[in-house]
Amino acid sequence: MMLDLARHFVGKDFILDFIDRMAVYKYNVLHLHLTDDQGWRIEIKGRPRLTEIGSIRADTRVTNAKVSRFKGVPHSGFLTQEEIREIIRFAESRGIIVVPEIDMPGHMVAAVASYPELSCRGEQVELRQRWGVSLDLLCPGKDTTFDFTKEVIDEVCDLFPAPYFHIGGDEAPMDRWEECPRCQARMEAEGLSDTHALMKWFFDRAAEQVQAHGKKVLAWYEPVEYPEGTMLFLWRKENAKPALVRELAAKGHPVFYVPGRPTYFDYQQHADDPTYNRFTVVNLKHVYDFDLNKLREFTDLVAGSQGNLWSEYLDSPGKFWFNAFPRAFALSETLWGKNDNAGWEEFIARAAVHMEQLEADGIPARPFDNEAARARLQHLNE
Repeated sequence: MMLDLARHFVGKDFILDFIDRMAVYKYNVLHLHLTDDQGWRIEIKGRPRLTEIGSIRADTRVTNAKVSRFKGVPHSGFLTQEEIREIIRFAESRGIIVVPEIDMPGHMVAAVASYPELSCRGEQVELRQRWGVSLDLLCPGKDTTFDFTKEVIDEVCDLFPAPYFHIGGDEAPMDRWEECPRCQARMEAEGLSDTHALMKWFFDRAAEQVQAHGKKVLAWYEPVEYPEGTMLFLWRKENAKPALVRELAAKGHPVFYVPGRPTYFDYQQHADDPTYNRFTVVNLKHVYDFDLNKLREFTDLVAGSQGNLWSEYLDSPGKFWFNAFPRAFALSETLWGKNDNAGWEEFIARAAVHMEQLEADGIPARPFDNEAARARLQHLNE
């Protein structure tokens, strides 16, 4: 399971409860998306402004099919290193490893707001108050950029014992690199033909910093060159092609298959749910029917999948629970191996028993009944 703490922060107590529930359903990895344009959520002692400035968003724009407005309140929060150690210890006691993600070179506005010299323009910016993709990337033309990435990677790797480190790598438009004299000078000095080659050069530097700690590099897949051995998360629907899986495997890249449909658990679960998120329906049956073995037919380097709780519209712990369950039941069922002789109806009967347990434990999962689900979501939205 992946928790996006950057867009909307949920603290240590929720994460511990979530880990406890993950363990019940045989999830063995918690992936924490800790940084993004809208917030920096991990204490870095060598760079205190990342949390002094980068963890505080002045406002949040809510935009969906019915509403476009600002909330009118700041949003803030981060995990201290001691809190992270507690989370890791608790997860280990439940057989779960915790994998950190520091997204780079894009999705870095929180860092640039804290240290403007990290970007190509060096201009003061604010944390993004809306969603989408920013042009404010880390500048690979500056040696100080790699001083920064090394400081952050070193602290995070020392904190997390997991053998993996996720460097993000997605949605990084290179417009500013095209016009930046330092980036152009870097390209000339390194003999790089274009900004795509510069992106590869950036990833190579970041990967070296991670690998120096004996860890494997993970990244969201984009059509750029990654260091050999990087585990690539295929998240776009157009990437679910056997030819691409074979191509990446031939380059030595393990594949983690996480298509938006059905593994993005921020998508609404029924067309009649109040529209508050990404407007795409991923219902329980979609998740149950997910078959990773179709890709494993092409290579044994398809390593697995995860449920992704992106939090642009999950602005409370209750909404994280509502969106995770019962879909997390189905994902565990399909990834660990379904009983083909049992089928959907038998799964639903078992899931109903577990839904009763969630209710008894005070966890606001999405009820099977659509009218009850709308009422619960309305309550969570208030």
